[in-house]
Amino acid sequence: MKRCISCCLVFFMICCMSPCAASRQDTATIEINQLEWTWNPLDVATFEGTVHLGEGAPDRLLLKLSFSAFPESGEPGEVVFSSVDGKKLTLRKQKPEYTVSPENRDTLSFVGNWKTPDNAYLTRVEITCSVYDESGAVLIAENKLTESRNESEILAIDDGRIRLPYNFPLWTRYAAAAAAAVWLLAIFRIIVNKRRKKR
Repeated sequence: MKRCISCCLVFFMICCMSPCAASRQDTATIEINQLEWTWNPLDVATFEGTVHLGEGAPDRLLLKLSFSAFPESGEPGEVVFSSVDGKKLTLRKQKPEYTVSPENRDTLSFVGNWKTPDNAYLTRVEITCSVYDESGAVLIAENKLTESRNESEILAIDDGRIRLPYNFPLWTRYAAAAAAAVWLLAIFRIIVNKRRKKR
């Protein structure tokens, strides 16, 4: 009887572990990193990435790039694939979407470009790479690259606007001290007015 129970428990554990193992094998991931970065107007910043495909990946995949810029701008530039799986793309074929066949490979590599705008002074950009099935209906994997200007780069932007750095604890202290002074002055005036009324 004990032996039967032990066999049942082992069988149950194998059944529970199998879906977990299958899900780990089927999970695709994306790595995306900057390659040569620039904020200069009308220049090209480059990034690269690798798609790690799990088992059971579709025969054809749709790679897609999307882009967000901060502060929001009417002309933030565009991101395109310049190379996919070692194949350099001509200017005419450099687009934010590309369909590729993995051909039983475990990984796909890509290089992309961000064509920087002329008069948009951006402080942060986010580039998202997504992998779908060929129809674009099923999302297989997704990851995001975020690049931000450092404090000195933000303050060096010359577009006629006054900017404060992102990390400004000193400015916060000044604001808190000014607010406290205003409150103390208001309380002092209330006390003075009450004493005058009593007289």
